[in-house]
Amino acid sequence: MIPTVFAAAGLAGRPLVLAPRALDALLAMAGNPALRGAYAPDTQAYSVTDGGIAVVPVVGPLVARGSWLSALFGATRYGVLGDALEAAFTDPGVRAVLLEVDSPGGEVGSVGVVAVHVDESAADAQAGLSWTLIQAGAKKTDGNPHQPLSVAAHADIQADVDALYADFVDLVARHRSLTPEAVRATQAAIYRGP
Repeated sequence: MIPTVFAAAGLAGRPLVLAPRALDALLAMAGNPALRGAYAPDTQAYSVTDGGIAVVPVVGPLVARGSWLSALFGATRYGVLGDALEAAFTDPGVRAVLLEVDSPGGEVGSVGVVAVHVDESAADAQAGLSWTLIQAGAKKTDGNPHQPLSVAAHADIQADVDALYADFVDLVARHRSLTPEAVRATQAAIYRGP
């Protein structure tokens, strides 16, 4: 089973946790290149019962970003689901929200935050390219890939990563009945269960 899980992760470019039947279906569909043009942005709706209960479907695998493969597989994007939940909770005709879950699992990760800067300046020079960035605002082009990352830009990005990490740790701790210290102690490692 583990090689199949890694095949699916490599296929989608991100780690997935799926029930075996769902994984088999994903791999079968992924092998059909004719299906790649079938991608259309997904939408998430909810229905409201006569009693004012909003029913929000959570169907298929849960993913952070959509693609032709996730749309074909009937995946639900976290952002689209969040938008549907916000709409349902703010709907004046809704008195309660019910999640209708029919999902084999989905995209997972560790409790950490990462930002990436790719310094392409050496490749630009080899290709004979010289970039002139014209900007308004001293920090507008910080972190662009055509210059090495400055010490100040690195510090700003690190501060942003640290703030996002603190928010993420607090959210996980609150919803998993853990202390923030216990969450930080994971050091953003990925833990696999049986």
